[in-house]
Amino acid sequence: MKKKKVRANKKIHAAALELLRSPDFLYQVRRLVGAAGVVGEHENRLILYLACLTGYLDREVSVLVKGPSSTGKSNLVKTVLSLIPPEKLLTRSSFSRKALAYGEEDLAGKILYLVEHRGGKDGELFRRLLQSEGELHHEATTGSGQNRRTQVKRRIGAPVFISTTTDERVYADDETRFLSIRADESAELTREVVRDQFSKKRKGKI
Repeated sequence: MKKKKVRANKKIHAAALELLRSPDFLYQVRRLVGAAGVVGEHENRLILYLACLTGYLDREVSVLVKGPSSTGKSNLVKTVLSLIPPEKLLTRSSFSRKALAYGEEDLAGKILYLVEHRGGKDGELFRRLLQSEGELHHEATTGSGQNRRTQVKRRIGAPVFISTTTDERVYADDETRFLSIRADESAELTREVVRDQFSKKRKGKI
C-alpha cells in the first residue's frame, strides 16, 4: 500500500512539474478560474494565484483585495483558492489577539485566507511579526499563586496572507506588508457579468 502511495505521489509530482514548465501555464490558470465562475478580473486572477505560489519561496507575498461591497471580491478570492491543495489552505473569519501564537498548524508554506481584513484587527501585532520575522515566541504566565510560571509558545513559518477589505486604505503598517489590488468596478465588467448570467439562463444552467 505504501509503495502504491509513493508511486502515486511521484506521478503527481511529475505531472505538476510538466504543467509548471508548460508555456501556457498561466493561460490555463486564468481559464480554470473563469470556468469556475469568475467573469473578468483577468489580471487579478493571476496575481492572486502567483502570490499563493510564493509560499514555496524564501519571501512570501501577501495580497489584499480592495473594493466596495458586492464587487465580487470574495468570489474572486475563493475561486482562485479552490485551485490550491486543501491541506495548504487555512480559512479564518477572524482571530483573537494571541491566537496566532497558540495555533497548532504548521504555517510554513501555507495560505491563510482571512475573509475580511478587519477580522484580524485584534491579532494584527502577531500577524505582522509573522510576516516580518517568520516566527513568534510568545511568553505567557500560567498557573496561579505560588505555582505561577511562564511558558513560551513558539510558532514558526510565515504563511501567505490573503484578505479582502472595503476600506480604501488600511492601517499604515499593513499597506507595506500587503500587495493591494482593486476589484474591477467598471461598467464594462458589469455588462459582461449581466451577459454571462443571461447566457447561463438561456442554457438552463441557473
